[in-house]
Amino acid sequence: MPWGFFLLGGIVGLGVHQLAAQLSQRYALAPKFDSRHSALLLVVLGAIAFAGLEFRFGIQTQTLLLALHTMILLIVLIIDLEHWLILNAVSIPAIIFAIVASPISAIGVVSSIAGGAAALAIALTMYGLGQVHARVRQVNAITFGQGDIKLAAYIGLVVGFPAAVFAMILTVFLSGIGALIYLACQLAVRRRLALEDVIPYAPYFCIAAWLTMLF
Repeated sequence: MPWGFFLLGGIVGLGVHQLAAQLSQRYALAPKFDSRHSALLLVVLGAIAFAGLEFRFGIQTQTLLLALHTMILLIVLIIDLEHWLILNAVSIPAIIFAIVASPISAIGVVSSIAGGAAALAIALTMYGLGQVHARVRQVNAITFGQGDIKLAAYIGLVVGFPAAVFAMILTVFLSGIGALIYLACQLAVRRRLALEDVIPYAPYFCIAAWLTMLF
């Protein structure tokens, strides 16, 4: 068990919690659900994610780079989970960092740019389909927003091509499972289904991205 990165991941999780709280306060974001246990969630996720990276790659430059990307994914995950929003203050610097870091990444510059372009194209298609669906159903709530497009581009830059395509497919698969679980819980608690409800998409992006980085 790689205890060093396990402990480091837990500490990073606490730091992410503090940073997310500061960003939420700065942009006056109202929580969408009870977030009292978000610190514990981030500690656990950070510890497991960092330990997984060390177990898979050992201690090397690429592990540290992927750990930084994991930290960014944790920030995106918790803010979107709590506020249903992906902040430009996080996603845009993340994209710039991924581009700048691509020459020292294992995938290289060409694969990184190609992955970003592929993920962006897929995300734009998903966004367009979501817009059409919203107009047909005459609803205002859209699950896939512009923040998700930027997040997809960032993930594509990180994992490269063709892994970016796999990450996008895995995101759709995971979100489908999440939606089914949500509907099942809704039916059990409320005894009805509200198919128009919106669930945050970024957590599935983040999980898919980390799994793609790992494997």
